[in-house]
Amino acid sequence: MYKKFLDMIDKGFGEDAILQDGSTLKIDKVYPFDGLYSTVEEVPESVKQHKHYVGLSGYDIKSVAEQVKKDYGKVDYLIHSLANGPEVEKPLLEVSRKGYLGASSSSAYSLIAMVQQFGPFMTSGGSAISISYIAAEKCVPGYGGGMSSAKAALESDTRVLAWEAGRKWGIRINCISAGPAKTRAANAIKKAKDGKPGFIDRTIQFYAANSPLAGRKLKTDDVGTSALALCSDMNAAVTGTILHVDLGMHTMGMAVDSVHIKVRLHRGVRLPVCCLIADSRTSSPTTSATPSGPPLSSRSTLESKCSPNLFSQCAEPNRKPWRLLRSFVFISSLVHFENESRSPVSRRVQAYNDSLRCVHPLGLILWSINSRSFLR
Repeated sequence: MYKKFLDMIDKGFGEDAILQDGSTLKIDKVYPFDGLYSTVEEVPESVKQHKHYVGLSGYDIKSVAEQVKKDYGKVDYLIHSLANGPEVEKPLLEVSRKGYLGASSSSAYSLIAMVQQFGPFMTSGGSAISISYIAAEKCVPGYGGGMSSAKAALESDTRVLAWEAGRKWGIRINCISAGPAKTRAANAIKKAKDGKPGFIDRTIQFYAANSPLAGRKLKTDDVGTSALALCSDMNAAVTGTILHVDLGMHTMGMAVDSVHIKVRLHRGVRLPVCCLIADSRTSSPTTSATPSGPPLSSRSTLESKCSPNLFSQCAEPNRKPWRLLRSFVFISSLVHFENESRSPVSRRVQAYNDSLRCVHPLGLILWSINSRSFLR
């Protein structure tokens, strides 16, 4: 990777290297670095003789920190963008001890080792940032190899390091929990095969469909600018935090594109079936009808059109929500299907709606209709 990066520098980064003032970004120096090894003594002989390492030296964390201190004296910002799961394609039940510890070592402990070595010569008020993922908090099937555990450890270590390094050197430690982006590392997790999208492609599609910022794809610039903000003096009082840069996906507890759940965003929201009719003059659900529409003649009729579990909960003698709700509002016409005003579904909805208009004005009618299961 070190040699590949040198080749990329020689070729140039094109427009990505143009700064806001029009000047071109210049990389002063690149150090060979392997976050798996804290000291040179930890590097096994097999690694030293590997083709990717032959001719290189001083790539352990301590040696790199010493060289940086010698060259520059001080460090303002430390970015830990490092993770590796040797068995990332395996589910947790199949991961070996070696694979699990390897993921935690490179993805989590490396931050601790870097702060240990760089912290003493970082500027007071300086900032260290790492990159995490929502799998640290929630189960993400396919994100295997013990990587979810490693990310959870990384986030926990962020909080502890914020306390210890803050008190010792006056530096801030934060973490960005980033959403999916099609990077080189992300592509390594269950690659596309036999024409089927890989893990990262499916995850990007899932976020686009279910996040609060639906339809927008996360860009690497989104993560980069967030990291810049955390490093800047504008966030001088922020430390030990996990900042989610994921289109708001971490706030969601339900997938709205599920085949079991149909939701229209912003207008005409469709939810599971519920129909409760309450009259302030009684303490139990009632039904009513007008000559203009078909009658709902009995509880059995109502129950057949509603979710049975929900109806039985509402009608339970010791649970009388209508007594709590009856004084709030009367809703005479709640059913609206956008662009479906002339459809058979809409006409049937209107017929049922008309049949309920004689309920006492202080009563309450709650409609929540799923056209697939209620109006067939």
